[in-house]
Amino acid sequence: MDLCDAHSRVEYAHDGNGKYVQDATAEELESPGVCASTSTVRGNQGQQRKLRKSPPSIFGAGSPSRVLEDGCLASRAIRLIVSEASAYLVGASHTPPFQMGNCASARSLPSISPEPEGKTPFAMSCPPSSILLPLYIYPLRRAWDRLYTAIDTHPSLEFTIIINPNSGPGSSALPDEDYSREIARLNQYRNVTLVGYVRVDWCKRDLEKVCAEVDRYAAWGRHGRGELAMQGIFFDEAPSQYKAERKLFMDAADSKVKCAAGIMGRRLTIHNPGTVPDPEFANPGPDLTTIFETSYKDYKDDEVQLRISNLLRYDRDRCSYMVLSVPQSDVDVLVPELRRRAKYVFLTESRRGWYEKFGDGWERFVEAMARDA
Repeated sequence: MDLCDAHSRVEYAHDGNGKYVQDATAEELESPGVCASTSTVRGNQGQQRKLRKSPPSIFGAGSPSRVLEDGCLASRAIRLIVSEASAYLVGASHTPPFQMGNCASARSLPSISPEPEGKTPFAMSCPPSSILLPLYIYPLRRAWDRLYTAIDTHPSLEFTIIINPNSGPGSSALPDEDYSREIARLNQYRNVTLVGYVRVDWCKRDLEKVCAEVDRYAAWGRHGRGELAMQGIFFDEAPSQYKAERKLFMDAADSKVKCAAGIMGRRLTIHNPGTVPDPEFANPGPDLTTIFETSYKDYKDDEVQLRISNLLRYDRDRCSYMVLSVPQSDVDVLVPELRRRAKYVFLTESRRGWYEKFGDGWERFVEAMARDA
């Protein structure tokens, strides 16, 4: 037993008998406030894939007229600020641009109005972001060519790529020949970070099984010269509703990543609840949280925006958005908005199988992410 395992066994026993308590029921996990229910389908090579179904009334964040805490603007005003390609300063000449990652006071924001006569538009800054790519495409030869083209064409654009051989690392000690070939190739790029996929099933999975999958990815990194190494773990189906045992579960999983010999680089920990989690998960929290993973239609919903405004406790560098089924005509406007909100972004126009193919709009999305980066 290594230090991490011993730490997990001692600190995370809750029922007085030395056993981890798993008391989250399906009813609790699908109650209001949870981002989405899930179903599973089989993709290429028998892989299991998750589809999110987001009912329009899933966010019980309170009245839209509620005044946001800490003097934040109402969600409609926030959306206006981040949606506009440019803004016009009234009575301020050098006010810094508003960043969505933090809950800024209304007093610190410039006044925004429709285009006034005699005013010069102020182009809001668009900070660089990394593409967070769920790469669930089996790597037959040339299957990832469009990805390599994007990486080669934009060497200053960061790609954080989620590797998912079989809803996790699979049962073998090492990835198969196809995955081994392509992972080694991706690891040659300076602007690429690879993270392994692990499903936690809203903390219903056994913690030891979750840690065992982290260990399997770590073993890849100890193989050969480290050409198969991951630089972190993407924990899918992370909880959004706080319970002490869920927080301890996720903290234990994160600790496992941070001290796993063979996980290289920054040892990123990424949680994907698919919605803004309760504030308790933020302290200390993972390196990165996917606070939105559903359709563009849901993204534009006022209740969704209100929940983000009310509950978000992460700054921009610790947030990611995955927006699905985005019309190509909206990509050039949406990408700058998402880049202001989050350091890690993915979107696709595909309406199904979002992560199992490069959509027709892949290149357009990459170009928008690389612009002014």
